[in-house]
Amino acid sequence: MPSPTALHPLFVYGTLLTGLPNHALFSLADKVTHVRGAILKRHDMYSLNDWYPVIVEAGGGEEAEAAEVRGEVMYFAEEHYTSILMRLDELESYHGPSSNSNMYIRAEGKVTLTSPPVPLAAAAKLSSLETPQEKEGEEIQVYYYRWNRPLDPQYFKRIESGDWKEHIDAIQRKTSKQQDGIAGTAARRDCGH
Repeated sequence: MPSPTALHPLFVYGTLLTGLPNHALFSLADKVTHVRGAILKRHDMYSLNDWYPVIVEAGGGEEAEAAEVRGEVMYFAEEHYTSILMRLDELESYHGPSSNSNMYIRAEGKVTLTSPPVPLAAAAKLSSLETPQEKEGEEIQVYYYRWNRPLDPQYFKRIESGDWKEHIDAIQRKTSKQQDGIAGTAARRDCGH
């Protein structure tokens, strides 16, 4: 895995978001000093079978201008920066800029900040840590992982909102309603109705 050339924060938009599975799996709360909301413009989000998020650069035209992905910017404690980025390169099957086998590319781009920085567990352990000074609405340079494979429409569905947490919440509400419906039907059948 290649080392980063600059210590940019990381923009995440899927399972690495705070509160989602890979955030905990990679113990990011212990390595991330601050997190804040952000938008990556001119990108579209897709879901592989409703559980695997990917983003790609939007095509041309007006739709591309309106396309955006909502996520979080994570600022890593400097002593963890290279090691966590290399672990995430592994997760995303990124093997360097010249590799033909990359599932994702670790790209550099700009995001627009949408919230103030929130300190996480790693910030409490570092007394000399500075809070990020960029203001809401500012653009900052970040790394992010972009899909590097064809999007087969049979398996990929565009997420119109560009918001993975919103997408997951909608799936869970739908699943819960379906389960409630099944339970209600079974209860009526058991009562002889």
